[in-house]
Amino acid sequence: MAKGLASGTASHIIPKFYLDRFANPPNRKGGHPHIWVYEKGKEPAYRATRIQGAENGYFAFVRPDAELDESLEERLAALEGSCLETLELTATPFFDIQSASRRNALALYASMLFCPAKQRRGRSEKTYADLHRQFADLIQDDAWLTEVTARYIERTGDSVRPHVLKERIALFASRMEDKKELRNNFVEDLIHTT
Repeated sequence: MAKGLASGTASHIIPKFYLDRFANPPNRKGGHPHIWVYEKGKEPAYRATRIQGAENGYFAFVRPDAELDESLEERLAALEGSCLETLELTATPFFDIQSASRRNALALYASMLFCPAKQRRGRSEKTYADLHRQFADLIQDDAWLTEVTARYIERTGDSVRPHVLKERIALFASRMEDKKELRNNFVEDLIHTT
């Protein structure tokens, strides 16, 4: 893992504004709203929305120089902020569901609730691990490699030898196993999917 990964800024996996809607108001000036959190196998806990559903460096992108780029958190916060007016209006009789911009804001916000989920991230990492294993097995099959080489040449017009294509696929497969690459793939896919 890249240095400083655990010391990144707190990224809200569930938008804080969403949690705040279900929270009790702060009990002191300058305090934070609190919610009751129920987790399987643990005692219920009363936690601030500032820390609940947050993890350091969750949306961090690892740069080639191993430094963390956490600018995605700011982009997601800006996207979340652009939806807040619409969310406020949904609780009033003034909300107009026929408005395309309001519907789009709700759809964007809903996607932002589900796309960053830890379950989705875990599934993404499992998918890449499965692909790595499949590619690692397939490049040992000479018949498959010959067929793939022929298709590659047919599509691209580039003449390439099977052993060169094997090396390229092996490199690609190794990246699917690398923790840094898995993190980066998840983060890149997150904005695209949202």
